[in-house]
Parts: sequence; C-alpha cells; structure tokens
Amino acid sequence: MAQKEGNSKCYYVISPESPDYEKIKNVKGVVKKYSFKYYWLLYNVSNYISTEAPAHLNILRSNNKYFRLATCEHPFIFLQHGITYLKCQGPSSTFVLNKEGEPAYMVVGSQKELDVCADMLKLSEERFLNTGLPIFSKIQYKHIDESSPDKVVIMLTWKSYEEHIQEFTNSEYYQNVMSIYHMLERYMAAENIIIVPHPKMASLCENTPLKHNMWEGSISEVLQYAKLLITDYSSVCYNSFYQGGGVIFFQPDLVHYQAEAGELIPADDEYIGYRVFNLDELEKVIEKAITDGKIRLETVRNKEFEKRYLTINEYHDGKNIERIAIKLKELNII
Repeated sequence: MAQKEGNSKCYYVISPESPDYEKIKNVKGVVKKYSFKYYWLLYNVSNYISTEAPAHLNILRSNNKYFRLATCEHPFIFLQHGITYLKCQGPSSTFVLNKEGEPAYMVVGSQKELDVCADMLKLSEERFLNTGLPIFSKIQYKHIDESSPDKVVIMLTWKSYEEHIQEFTNSEYYQNVMSIYHMLERYMAAENIIIVPHPKMASLCENTPLKHNMWEGSISEVLQYAKLLITDYSSVCYNSFYQGGGVIFFQPDLVHYQAEAGELIPADDEYIGYRVFNLDELEKVIEKAITDGKIRLETVRNKEFEKRYLTINEYHDGKNIERIAIKLKELNII
C-alpha cells in the first residue's frame, strides 16, 4: 500500500532467516537485515515503522554516543505486536514518555486501549491511531468453533524474580506447568495437550518430562489450534480469543507478580475468561469445560466474555492494515 499509494521512499527490512525472504528479496526497496545498506539506512531514515522497540534495530555496540543514540532519535511509529491491556507498562517501560522507545505514534485496537496506554505511557491521545493492530489483519476471525480439534495450550510466563533459582525444576514456573498438565491428563488425551515454553526456558524444558508435549514452532502458529488457552499474564490471550478459542487465567502468584511488575490493567469484570488463583479453582472450571476429552466452548467462551473482548479489540473485519496505511498517509509518513 505504501508503494502504490504513498508519497515517501520506503524500505522494507527482512531477515534472511525469514520464510518469506526468498519470495521478496528482489522486490524494490527490500533490504536484508544487518546488511551494510541496512545500517546505512538505520542512521538516515526519517521514520521507523515497527512492531518492536527501536533498540532492537541495532545489534552493533559502539563507544560513539551518536551511533548508540541514533536509533532513538528518529520518530518511531509503534505498530504493536500484541494488545496492551493486561500487563502494566510502568515507569520502567521503554515506551514511556522521554524513554528510548517513546513512540511518535502508536497503533491501538480500541478506545479503551487508547485511554489506558495514554495514561500509562504519559503520551497525549493525539499520538494514538485507533485502527486495530496489523497482526489481526493476518489471522482469521473466529475460525475455531465447537467442531474444531480439542487442543489445550498451556502458556505461562517466566518471572524475572525466579532467575536466581539454579535448579529449574524447583521454580514455580515449572511446577505450575507440570501441575496443570497432569490435571488435564485426567480429562483428555495427552497428545491433545500442548505446552508452549517461554523462550528462556525452552532448552531447560527439553530435559524434563515436558519435552514430549512441547511446541517447537511459532506462537502465532500454535494459537491457530488453541481451542482452549491456559495462561497467566500473556497478551496472546487476545490473539487466541480473536480466533475463536476460550481462555482461562491461572494466577496463583498474583500478589508477588504485581509487587514486581505492577498492577494488572483489567478490572475483574474485564477479563475475557475465567480467572482462577489455585489448582482447585482451576479444576472446577476444567470439570465444566472438558467432557470426555471434548472442550465445551460455550462454557469457556460465553456471551459476557465476548462482549468484554469487543470493548478491548474493536476491529475484526480484517482491514486494520488498510486503516493504518490511510492514517500514515494522512500524516505524510508514507
């Protein structure tokens, strides 16, 4: 859309490891990540448009402060890679006003998300583009239904306050994942239980009984099969729900987590799935949600949860990218 309708000279960065690299490497404006041209452009462009923070653009480390700070001095349009309506973006966030990742503009998926991001990041509302996130133009809305394969995905987040634990199996992360897995085994076949390890934990999980159920592909791919997602604080809950899956929030360490990471954003009546705080509460929900190995979507994805979701992510017509392009053209960025 930038090529066809925009007025700017745009470049498109792609990693040579990407499965799409061979398809588009010869297209005009496509630049290989970390090439000489890539770094030349890095210090000369007018704007960055990305789903990641500007600090991730540059893997070079230099004693020259101008090179170090260059990627933080160009205007940054933050497309977001996931909805910001779960974990707090506190004062330490890279995206807060006057921090290195402060966006000139930021894409959001609803007025509700806009309001909370403006407040947390200390940015004016005019700097938010309420268009819907680009990722939701690339995944199918509500393609998961009662007839879909009965797959449960366990995806808990790793906590930085457990990094001092030398024996991985002593961590709450590992013990919680194992407890949930063994509970689910009583309700469905083991091959229908998928564990998505945190990237930091993947290699450690390979040496445990979890290895046979570990997902080795991308997170975006596994969410296509998640008829039920069990998570704690991951924003992928919104991606999963968008596709038609149900979500359960398992938060036994809530007090400790919020003491370290800040208060969670949603009020209790804004969660898009059942919220439980121990294994007994989780099992009560599982008993209702899974019968003879079949996930009952009407239990974990009721009308109230759907209503709440649509206030957080308003757009489901697959046209978010078109809306973003129109806004960026109006702002003379593309």
